[in-house]
Amino acid sequence: MAGSNYERILAAEWLVVMATETLDALGQSTETQFTLPTPSVYFATMVVYLMLAAVAMFGERPGRLAAAFGGVAGLAILIAPTSKGKRAPVVGALAYFAQLMKSGPNTQAPTSSTGTASASAPPSASSSGGPVAAAEGAAATAADAFSGGLTGIWGWIESHA
Repeated sequence: MAGSNYERILAAEWLVVMATETLDALGQSTETQFTLPTPSVYFATMVVYLMLAAVAMFGERPGRLAAAFGGVAGLAILIAPTSKGKRAPVVGALAYFAQLMKSGPNTQAPTSSTGTASASAPPSASSSGGPVAAAEGAAATAADAFSGGLTGIWGWIESHA
């Protein structure tokens, strides 16, 4: 467990950077190939933040300096283009998140070979009615609106990168 507030800040920065690197790699995955960052990417990030945590253990002022430098290092890692994807990891993570929000749950009923809905398909929200169907419809509408906003942000970032 972290001993000071600055060590907690460093831990939070480290987790944000690791999660963003992972989401960026997942955004480059295809339906047939699942990708994650190479272990060297995770290892390099871990070494940087462990060294900063070691500095933060020496007291309040070194902790403040380490937390500030960790924020700058994290920002540099997140906005620097990667050699593999030629885009910043934060852009890739936003693109992956927007893709997830846009696709949402699978709401189409499976079709049989004749093109009609199969008998084993669950009833659609519009045919079942009730509060559950209303909640599902509201959630789908909110997800569409949110993903549209993320897609717009991502498009702006890509056009200015």
